Amino acid sequence: MDWDEALKACQEMGKGWRLPTEDEFDIIFNEIHLQGKGEFKMGIYWTLIEDSDSGAFCYDFEEDGFHVPNPKYKKYYVRSVMTK
Repeated sequence: MDWDEALKACQEMGKGWRLPTEDEFDIIFNEIHLQGKGEFKMGIYWTLIEDSDSGAFCYDFEEDGFHVPNPKYKKYYVRSVMTK
């Protein structure tokens, strides 16, 4: 999904669902993915954090949790989180 589609998909899941922040992805990557849990695809996932009007940060599961900004029109994986 592109970034706008990812935001919409999370909202459609119901109240409280959203894309993770980069800090939350650090925890997800280190405490879930590296432990062999969560069934993550090797690839890039959108975060909630925008880089600019046309870009947002991604979390790269292929590169040891590398954070990179990318254009919002690119298609990447989505993993949502629930806020308290």
